[in-house]
Amino acid sequence: MYRESLYNFIYDEKDRVVIYNSYSNAIVVLTSFEFNHLKSYLNNEISEDDFIYQLVRLGVLIEENKNEKSNLNSMRIKGAKQTNNLFFRILPTTDCNARCFYCYEAGVDHCAIDKKIFPKIIGFIESCIKEDTKRINIQWYGGEPLLELEAIQSLTKGLKELFKKKNLKYSFTMISNGILLDSKTVLILANELEIKKIQITLDGMSEEYKKRKAYINNFFDPFETIVNNIDSLLNVGINVDIRLNCDGLNYSSILNLIDFLSIRFKHFNNLNVYAFPLYGSYWTKTESAPNSQYITTKQFSAIIRKLIDKKLMKIPSLRIKRNSCGATNFNSYAILPNGNLLKCMMNTSDVVGNVITGVDYNRNYCKWCSIELPKECENCKFLPLCEGGCRAGHLGYSGMSCFVYKDIIKDLVDILINSLQII
Repeated sequence: MYRESLYNFIYDEKDRVVIYNSYSNAIVVLTSFEFNHLKSYLNNEISEDDFIYQLVRLGVLIEENKNEKSNLNSMRIKGAKQTNNLFFRILPTTDCNARCFYCYEAGVDHCAIDKKIFPKIIGFIESCIKEDTKRINIQWYGGEPLLELEAIQSLTKGLKELFKKKNLKYSFTMISNGILLDSKTVLILANELEIKKIQITLDGMSEEYKKRKAYINNFFDPFETIVNNIDSLLNVGINVDIRLNCDGLNYSSILNLIDFLSIRFKHFNNLNVYAFPLYGSYWTKTESAPNSQYITTKQFSAIIRKLIDKKLMKIPSLRIKRNSCGATNFNSYAILPNGNLLKCMMNTSDVVGNVITGVDYNRNYCKWCSIELPKECENCKFLPLCEGGCRAGHLGYSGMSCFVYKDIIKDLVDILINSLQII
């Protein structure tokens, strides 16, 4: 006997019924007759047949004794404990030349890294390497990391020596506002620092961008400067992710920006553009938002559709996730300029140790690395896609915790159906 999967998302569309299963990632399009056939089987009115066996193969129906929740829990626990692929976010500075109103840095003391701590950082990362470790991923973060380029150069040299000594694969990425990426710096990133990918945020067209970034230095035209810098990065082969932070106030500007980017960078295949609702400004409820700062699911869906139509963004991957939020990984850390260790930058006071003294498995560490699911996630049909979502959101440090595409899942499934020409 077979039962319905816990992770079926079902909706009617015109003269057909669509079933998306977030556990198997199957999309099944049924006629009304076929859907009634399925319901008859589930009501024990008919026996198994070839049609039912096809739905079993796709994961829409599963064996009675199969425990999908248990399998997800096992994957989440294994993912949290894994040491095969390690991730470290290093902040050479908490200072920044922009003053984005939504930045986590509000109230954070600005400081730069001291070169005396470089050996301690490298030593700490070495201490985290286990017998099964195959790869190390380093992300330069901030603040604006390029304010301390020399520090990054020195640390990169030492880290590469360590990784080569340990025969480990490695990857260097960066998150930057991009304003300091002149042609000389771009070549340093590509050749000396081996940066494979850089993420740069654009929050709208020229005036909107200038207002939101609020650079403390008087850059003549920051938007055009950033766009030119992105062009330089793409030309030397560095992959660029452009993140569009969206809310209700910059919605129109974001739509115009998508048109602009699709024309300006149409010849590059190493560019990816994605959108993200600003934390706390995403309105998913049916009633009207309390004010115009909120972006609605309808608006967010329109942005995603346009990004895909303009070929700036691949259709978001809807596949089972093997682990939860990166902050819950037992062996993943953010390293502050003073050597303090964090699990997530959304709360810089939750220190879990220092590169000099090592990890402190304290109360902060335990709350961030909890592998227990929040109550609201336990019966969610989309749990396989996020395994619990953003830990900072669940702890109350950000306004968003769920899988970002949860409320527009129907739109994404429709896009996938159309792209595969399923009829």
